[in-house]
Amino acid sequence: MKFQLKPIKVIAMFDTEKNIVPLKFKIEDIQEIIKIDHSLLLEIKKFGGEELYIFKCQGKLEGEDRLFEIAYNKDKVCWTLRKMKNISISVELYKTLDRLSCNKKFFIK
Repeated sequence: MKFQLKPIKVIAMFDTEKNIVPLKFKIEDIQEIIKIDHSLLLEIKKFGGEELYIFKCQGKLEGEDRLFEIAYNKDKVCWTLRKMKNISISVELYKTLDRLSCNKKFFIK
């Protein structure tokens, strides 16, 4: 994956049980809204004393399937595109993401 580290605008769903589900995002340089088809919470990290929630997502950009790694900084309340990769999505990957995402709900403490 190519390392990006760019600020992005994200539409996400936050519920009362502290679940976070990113739904779509926009990269300033590209001016295209990317709908997130599948997302998976990879990990929660402490970086410089701040909590980062790192998600691996799959969506289409310029008509091609891509994998994205985006991060939510809980303390600064901002989102960042960390990595982006061109891929050819297989049926097995879709099934794996569906199984692991547990209906796109993640518990955040």
